[in-house]
This record gives sequence, C-alpha cells and structure tokens, in this order.
Amino acid sequence: MATTNGSTAIRDKILASLARYRALRIGKFPCAFWRLSARPGLTAVVDYRDPETGKLHRFVTTLPMTINPGTIAMLYFKRWTIEKTFNNTKSNFKETKAWSSNTRSLENQMRLTAMSYNLMRVFEEISKTQQPELIHPSDKKYSEALEIRQQQAQKRDRFVNPLFFQARISRISSYTIRAVQNAIITGMSLQCFMSSLVARLVSRPQLIGEH
Repeated sequence: MATTNGSTAIRDKILASLARYRALRIGKFPCAFWRLSARPGLTAVVDYRDPETGKLHRFVTTLPMTINPGTIAMLYFKRWTIEKTFNNTKSNFKETKAWSSNTRSLENQMRLTAMSYNLMRVFEEISKTQQPELIHPSDKKYSEALEIRQQQAQKRDRFVNPLFFQARISRISSYTIRAVQNAIITGMSLQCFMSSLVARLVSRPQLIGEH
C-alpha cells in the first residue's frame, strides 16, 4: 500500500506540473490550450476556441506537449486535404479498381499512382513560382472566400484564424492533368508545357487588413 501511495503522490506531482495550460495566443486572444487528462495513461487533449465563431473544439492527441497546441488544432482542420489526393487519383487517374489481388502488383500500382500524382503536383507548384504575383484560379477562389469570412467575422468583433491565410495544398486541377497528358501525346517541349500552365494563373486578390 505504501508503494501505491508513493507512486500516486509522484504521479499527482507530475500531473500538477504538466497540467499548466500552454496556450497559443493570436495577439491578445487565447486560442488553443494543452489540457492534460486527469487520469494516468490517457492521451493529452487540446482545447481550441475558434476566434471566428467562438465555438470550442476538443482534440485528443498523442503528440508531445512540446508542439504548439494551435498547430495541432490546425492539423485536424486541414486533415481533409488528403481526401483531395484520393479524389485526384480516383477521378482524374481513374484508379478505381485494383490491378490484381497479388501483393506485389498492388504495391506497384500504389507506387506508380503516387509517382504520377507527385509529378503532376510538381508541375503545378513550379508553375506558381514562375509568376509570384499571380496565383492559381483555385487559390484565388479560396482567398476570396476567406476574405468574405473575415469581413463577416469582423462585424461580430471576431476574426478568422490567420493560419488559414497561409499557403495550402489544393486539389490538382483537371487542366494540369490534361495538359500533362496532351504534352506526352503530342511531344510538346517542357518549356511550352510550363508556359501553358503559367498562362492559366490569375491576379492575386487584394487582401484586407493584416491577418
């Protein structure tokens, strides 16, 4: 019993020292906090108060408490990004059926699909760097939608989390994929191909205020 009580006392001291909130602040606004579970053996919890809506989100995580809690919250919000990759492979690459039930064939299919996706992604991302003052149409649409949200939030004396305004990985456009296919079929030079992608870029919208 003495050993149990001693272990409990040590555990309680550890919990007390770790249970201090480690907060992410955006300006003077406390946004996200670490909150350690009161029961030993359980994972930590991140409390995130959305500065746009005021809604409280609670995320259970096994990541170490050295990571900023706001970063963990945003990773959860951005988890949908990977679904855009699956959408590309199914809709654009037509990878809706397994080639074979053989393990090696399935591994080769996954590797080739990943290589094809990465190649398309490289082309699209490089095209954006050719004209830094321009952005992809999908990025412009996303930025404009964020600005509308920001304006609506400001009317309620709130604001959109600034991390949403940072660069994101969007779904590869169908135009990029078709352009790659046409370049391969017609033997188009890489320079001409990249020029055609750059020609699709549009003017960056003017952002309001500072985020």
